[in-house]
Amino acid sequence: MKSELKSGVCVSCGRKAGRFYRTCPYCGERVWQPVWRRIACLKLLVISPLLVFALLWLAHADWSALARAVRAGHAWAAFLFAAGAGLLVLPMPDDDRVVSSQAELVRWQAVAVGGSLFCGALSLLAAVSLRFGRTSGAGVWALAIVVWISVAVAPLFFRIPWRAVAASALLAASVALR
Repeated sequence: MKSELKSGVCVSCGRKAGRFYRTCPYCGERVWQPVWRRIACLKLLVISPLLVFALLWLAHADWSALARAVRAGHAWAAFLFAAGAGLLVLPMPDDDRVVSSQAELVRWQAVAVGGSLFCGALSLLAAVSLRFGRTSGAGVWALAIVVWISVAVAPLFFRIPWRAVAASALLAASVALR
């Protein structure tokens, strides 16, 4: 068969499996992914949570102020939060997925929703640390911007829908506007 070393293409049958597959759904052989892509995925998975923890540590977020703001919050902020949370848990469209079993389809959906929730949590914690942080300086803002950039590029590297980025922005806006 035809062998092409292109991103997301099976090395055995030459069919385009997709950038999220490690094995070809058609023949079961290896799907080639470039080394830079695997390194970028690993860096995003490891560095993003570390940046959020560093941001929370540097900003010294006042969690009691967050609780007071939630209790005294406006209805539109609660609506933004509910809309963002609802968008995060929507399942990803799977019409174009080639799967061998129902369990594999459930696993794909679980990974997509889990990745969306992860992006939402990162964005929400970054917004909380900026809005209710006791200290805010250039370093805190730079870390928050890097966290939001990592959330924005996550759908390029993982099976996360693009609406997760919009939902993360809604969550951050709901915290920022309280």
